[in-house]
Parts: sequence; structure tokens; C-alpha cells
Amino acid sequence: MSRYEFDYYLDLWSMAFKSERKGDVITLDKSMGEGEVRGYKCSENIEILKFDFLLHEPLHINRGELQIPMEYQPIFFGEPVENSIIKEVIYEDGEKIIQDLTFNSNGAICTNTEREISWTYSGGRRNRFISVRLKKEYFNTFIGRSNTLMNLFKQDDTFFVFEEFDHQMKVLFHRIYEVKNDDIFEQELMQVYGSNLVLHYFENINKRESMIETNKYPFNIEPVMKARQILLNILDRPVSIDFLTKECGLSESRLRFLFKKVFGTTIHQYHQDVRLSRSRDFLHEGKLTMSMIAMELGFSSSSHFSMVFKKKYNVTPKDYKQDRYLWES
Repeated sequence: MSRYEFDYYLDLWSMAFKSERKGDVITLDKSMGEGEVRGYKCSENIEILKFDFLLHEPLHINRGELQIPMEYQPIFFGEPVENSIIKEVIYEDGEKIIQDLTFNSNGAICTNTEREISWTYSGGRRNRFISVRLKKEYFNTFIGRSNTLMNLFKQDDTFFVFEEFDHQMKVLFHRIYEVKNDDIFEQELMQVYGSNLVLHYFENINKRESMIETNKYPFNIEPVMKARQILLNILDRPVSIDFLTKECGLSESRLRFLFKKVFGTTIHQYHQDVRLSRSRDFLHEGKLTMSMIAMELGFSSSSHFSMVFKKKYNVTPKDYKQDRYLWES
């Protein structure tokens, strides 16, 4: 199977990190930081790059406008950029326009833009993300499954599609980083977990309502993403709509409308789902009682928490702690 584009991108990352490549592994030079980039040529249809590194200083990368068509479509999973912003450069009538494409890092992003883009990797913290690269013919077999996907991933238009991690995607992402480099099934495990991440990505997007135009960002998305980040940061109590509107600079009706368009759910339901997702982490850890979890996540009582949890997951928190529920969504 051809390795031209696979080798090309590994060489680009080697140059970007000013570090040596040996085979399909780039080990960061000590002057840059520590960590590595590992490449997996799983099949003719799937390539995977696994990034795990810590930089001494932030690293700014600029990718010029692509001059030749690429055979593979990448999907990024994890924590790709500092401050969750990629800057896309557009030229209109000779004028250079910089457009901020904002998203939260805890998720997956897919874009086919061939324009000049730039981004920054954080210094002083661990950067972990996966690039699953699908041959475009194979990529098209996924988006051809539904009108929603075909309309969102239009091949004759520029798309930029973000999907946050659900519980199953979190598990798969962490499983990838549990694969040992000397495991005899390393390549096979990477292909299985990477393929499943892709499947969940497309499946979750296809399930969402009002999706055809939402993630093309025809409006200023930053206030909506700011509201989302506030909800992700405040888990110990409900967040009032008045507080959100003041922080984001939007009217209540506009914020509610745009939030529903982008995330396919109401602000209240989204925040409750985030808190319930965190409660599953607490249940997995097994260190807190039901009352403590309810208090940590701003539910009025353990019985209220239990009722809301059961409505969401069709199982009580107590039963969920049993082994047979630990890895179910």
C-alpha cells in the first residue's frame, strides 16, 4: 500500500517539531520538550497519528494554503490547540481576512479547508490528540449513509465540523493511550480504537437535530462557545440564563436560539447532561457517596440526583456502579 502521503505528513511534523524521525516515530528533541508522535499505516484506507508531548514553550505552527489535493481526510480527536482556536486566512478582493474557528478541545474536529491556517500548541502541559486519516473514497462511504451527513460534509464546499466527546468516545480515546508501544497487537488495537472513534463521531453527528447548517458557523460562534465553556467549568450548581447572557453579551432569546442550533439541545439540558456525565466519572472512581456526588454537582438531594440519572441512563446510580454498567453509555 502507498505510503507517500503518510511519509509526507510525518516529515512535516518532524520539521515542525525540529525533531528527528526514525521509522514511523518522531521523538521530540530535548531542546523542544519531551514526548513523541507515532504513525500507524493501518491499511490503504486508514492512517493514524498519535501525539503525546510536552513542550517547554508554546509552539506556533502555520500551514500554508494547500497547492495539491490530498488523498486523505483527517479527523482530529482530543486536545489539539491552545485556547481552542484555529485561525483560517481568507483572501477576498486582495484583502487578507483572518477568521477564528473556535471550538472546545475535548472533542473531535474535521475540516477540509485548503486555505492557510495557523494554530498554537501549549507549553508546560501535556498535549494529547489523535489524527485519524481516512482515504477520501472511504470517508465518502460514511457520509453517504444519510442526507444529514452529505449536506454537512459537502465535498464542493468548505466544512468545519466539531463534535464533543460523549462517554464512549472518552473511553476509546483513553484506551488508545493505554496501548503499549511494544504490544504485539499495537497496530491492530490502534486501528480498532481509531475506527470506533470515527464511527461514534459520524453516528453522534447524524443523531443531532438542526445540524445541516449549524457547524458551518455562518454567524459569530464565539459567544455560544463561551457559554458552553462556562457550563463545562461550573458543575457544582445550576447556571442562570441571566449570568450567561451578561458573560456572553447576547440577549436571552438570541443565546437560547444559537445554543440550540449549535448543540441541538437547550442550555439547561446541556448543563444537566454535562453534570450527569461527570457523575459517571465519580461513580467509576467509587470514592464519593451518592449524597456527596449530588452535592458536588449541584443537585438538590441524592434522591433528585438518582431520579435525573435514571431518566437519562435508564439505570439508577447505585446499579450503575456494578460492573455490567461501567462501560455502557
